[in-house]
Amino acid sequence: MKNGIFLPVILALGFGFTGLSCSDDDDNATKIYSLDVTVTLPEEISATDIGDLNFTATNAQTAAAYNLSIDAESSLTATFENLPAGTYTVKVEAEVSADSKLSGSASVQLYNDESITIDLNEVMASTLIFKEIYVSSYSYYFKDMYWEIVNNSDEVQYLDQCIIGHMDYTSSTSTAVWVDENGNSLEKYPLLDYVLAFPGNGTDYPLQPGESVVIAQDATDHSAVYDVCPDLSNADWEAYLTSSSYTDTDYPTDNMTVIYDVNASFYFCSGAFGQGIILAKLPEGVNATDYAANSENIMTMPNSSSTTPFLMIPRQYVLDAVQIADEDDVAAGELSQRSVLERDDAGYTWAYAWSGQCIRRKAINIENGRVYYQDTNNSTEDFLVNQPLTPGVAPTSIDAD
Repeated sequence: MKNGIFLPVILALGFGFTGLSCSDDDDNATKIYSLDVTVTLPEEISATDIGDLNFTATNAQTAAAYNLSIDAESSLTATFENLPAGTYTVKVEAEVSADSKLSGSASVQLYNDESITIDLNEVMASTLIFKEIYVSSYSYYFKDMYWEIVNNSDEVQYLDQCIIGHMDYTSSTSTAVWVDENGNSLEKYPLLDYVLAFPGNGTDYPLQPGESVVIAQDATDHSAVYDVCPDLSNADWEAYLTSSSYTDTDYPTDNMTVIYDVNASFYFCSGAFGQGIILAKLPEGVNATDYAANSENIMTMPNSSSTTPFLMIPRQYVLDAVQIADEDDVAAGELSQRSVLERDDAGYTWAYAWSGQCIRRKAINIENGRVYYQDTNNSTEDFLVNQPLTPGVAPTSIDAD
């Protein structure tokens, strides 16, 4: 782990105008332009399957937002008239059903009349999601990390055979490596190091609506070591590792099943090195250990001489994916290499390294004491960064945007 692997973003937007007089500058600032935004739908979805297309263009300099809605059956192109010059992020959404929507976004420099095209992808509403991720640890301690999963739906969900793991760490290169022969991103996620799964035969571990479970690196009271560290003695599950090169302690709580441990040498550090982290649910009747032992689910890196095997998880099995950025990406304000497909997480999140702080999902509604969490498949918007550690504790108020 690099020192300071999670850093806060401080974006200084500086705009220099060389060779322009004050009157030229003022004139440019008042210019307005039109922007045509055309969307493309996924092959399996037609305009008759959706209602309105909702467009939002947000000016990066002023934060002003401009909204348009059009009937998809009438047109797939919306025109923003009279937008002030500037840099814009354009987002488009449309509801497909109660459980899914279409979403897409793009950026554009608007200093002339412009036209852009945005590909929309279907986003399914997740049932089980990460509520809190604590991988920044404290003072190089490692042992106090934890992951909290919440049932964000209104129906009971089962943890049985759900998988948690992280992707290959590839942010050291700007070239995508997990692609097919045509350069397209694979519809599978490569998991490395330790991959854990909940045991059970399908209905052994129910999770009621609004309830959560905490997976501890070590299920003990770490505040006895450092005051800022969490007390995880009441954690629901533990990442007890029996194949590591260090001696792990089996604390008195339920153990996750280690289904894969290639290239694993010490702690279950899922997400701690800036990788994407996923929660996946295998199809009914599929045992996670058997799945990981099947050579058809193993793959080496494409177009590479590397012989390191990765456990591949098809995208359709993923319940939640969170892109965690490393220090260089956060300082630059953008990812040099994405491990999570943009349709599964359009943004990224982070926390200070060794700070004893976590990443927590925003609470957007509380009904009769039950908390609902924001899940737009954009971690930049969905998570609060550098938060106090509250494993197993639900927020008591709604988080402001």
